[in-house]
Amino acid sequence: MTTRNIDALVAEHVMGWKWFKDPDNFKPAELSYGENRYIPHFSTNITEAWRVVGKMDTYEVGRESWFSIRKLHEWLVGIEMYDDDRVESFFDIDRSAVHESAPMAICLAALKIKGVKVET
Repeated sequence: MTTRNIDALVAEHVMGWKWFKDPDNFKPAELSYGENRYIPHFSTNITEAWRVVGKMDTYEVGRESWFSIRKLHEWLVGIEMYDDDRVESFFDIDRSAVHESAPMAICLAALKIKGVKVET
């Protein structure tokens, strides 16, 4: 799957845009502010990926969990929650992603959280 395919999935499933595919470009059919423009490069541009973080920050994940981004050897992004004793936090592996690129990790985690399976 190409980065542009991932960008289109993010636009549709995370950002809530309706879109169509023309032979040359991915374009949103509707945007909340009424403009018709190309889908941003969410998966390769950190500025655009930050818009995804803003959208996921409003996603209801539960009282004891939150959307989190950490840099270890690679970027770890997803739902973080406390253990039963509220002593340590951990990432929910089913709703998290790891990637060498922060924008891609953000997009992959957001898609996982929304239930979209992506083969990379």
